[in-house]
Amino acid sequence: MKSAAILAVAGLAGVASAQVSIVNNIPGSFTSIVGLPGTTAITGVTDDSEHNIVSTVGNSIFAAGNLRIGNNGVVVSGSTAGDIGFTNASIATTSLTGLVGSAGTGASAALLPLWDDHIPLSGQGANTIFWREDAGVLTIQWTNEDHFSAPGTGTITFQLKVFAEGAGPSGALAQYIYPDAFYSTGATTNFAGSATICYIGTGLNNNFQWSFNSAQPDVQGGMATLSVIPAPGAAALLGLAGLIAGRRRR
Repeated sequence: MKSAAILAVAGLAGVASAQVSIVNNIPGSFTSIVGLPGTTAITGVTDDSEHNIVSTVGNSIFAAGNLRIGNNGVVVSGSTAGDIGFTNASIATTSLTGLVGSAGTGASAALLPLWDDHIPLSGQGANTIFWREDAGVLTIQWTNEDHFSAPGTGTITFQLKVFAEGAGPSGALAQYIYPDAFYSTGATTNFAGSATICYIGTGLNNNFQWSFNSAQPDVQGGMATLSVIPAPGAAALLGLAGLIAGRRRR
């Protein structure tokens, strides 16, 4: 009986730690990290390029360590190789392995604040992506990104923040922040109109898609924020697991 109870609790905790949601009701804050002390500019950014960094900030859904940043608005944990496609897709048809290819089989999760066909702004040079770590927060910023379908008509800027466990606002594990997701008047790419916004995990880490090729009111405005959080059902299961464990100890 005792071992059965322990197994039951372990199963509940495993499910709980794996489930995520994306919500629009937790405020975020945007401060450009470009030029700040401690910010690193990634060099050699080109159309569809990917770049490796090593981060000390991670949590239960996105591990610290090797990260692969794609200019197309994707960050993969656990991978140092692969090819993040320039054609976005629904996660109903895209797995983590499918996202980064066979060379990225070591990947454990991916955060996709704005998976789309971005290109660096012409004349800006190779400095489009910037990153920094500060007090348990990893910030990655895509700055003045043009769109391959209509170069020269307008640019966007967006950020990803990854929080150490317990360091995020209202329990957020990551935030997608959109100070400017507007390319130009009438562009179908405005406000994620041609992008995928989601989280992709492996194993018990479930996928969660916020939008696919659909302009989103939730990414409009200077402080528009989407937050990746543990799913409410997962939190409830964790509480139940703790209750069961407590009773068994008596």
